[in-house]
Amino acid sequence: MFKPTKKKNATKKKNEGGYSLIETMFAMVFLSIGLLAMAQTIPAANSHMTTSRNRSAAIQEVQSQIEELISLPYNSSELTAGSHYSTQGNRTISYTVTDNDPVPNTKKVVMTISWTEATGTKQMNYSTIIAQ
Repeated sequence: MFKPTKKKNATKKKNEGGYSLIETMFAMVFLSIGLLAMAQTIPAANSHMTTSRNRSAAIQEVQSQIEELISLPYNSSELTAGSHYSTQGNRTISYTVTDNDPVPNTKKVVMTISWTEATGTKQMNYSTIIAQ
């Protein structure tokens, strides 16, 4: 009456598909090497970000100082010919005023800002002309 039937999946095939343990281990090694290489870029990125932040702050400080000098009366003591210095935090701002340069009745202001970072001392120079 009933005849037993064999199940098709009951026996294992010799050439089954899939990944072997060796293939999986090689994939993990290559992935680890890639991740370690990417991780080494993080400190460099942080250093560049800090440098950019300091430069932006220095530019803002110099622009503020120059705008303040421009708003002063032409004969102000802060606009007398010679060198002037100020220190604010870890930044040093110095500027030199030259009378009648490049034309009469003008003052040339050359401003230098310097600050210290982990990589050393950085410096930026700016100049402007103030007319009478």
